[in-house]
Amino acid sequence: PQHPLLQKKLITVFSSGCSPSQDWQAQALLYSHQQQGVPGELVRLLSCQDPNYTLPDNTHSFPNYRVVRTPDFNAAYYKDNYSPRNRPSAMSFWLNGQSLDD
Repeated sequence: PQHPLLQKKLITVFSSGCSPSQDWQAQALLYSHQQQGVPGELVRLLSCQDPNYTLPDNTHSFPNYRVVRTPDFNAAYYKDNYSPRNRPSAMSFWLNGQSLDD
């Protein structure tokens, strides 16, 4: 029998900005997630100021992966670029049912 925790819906969430290097890191995580057989969905919270930022188009073969666009919460703090601010703010934004893709 399956462990009780594995019977629940598992969602792995990670936060990033929009840059080619972070896209590459997301691709590596996505590949690892699939290769290791991690159950459930992989969600990237993409905090980005550029509404036209284009993500790599090679993720279509990963059905359990999705990107949720959120604001770049550092933008309001131009004198204090504290990058970890996006993690809790993007998570809260998403958990409250919001997305810039809506």
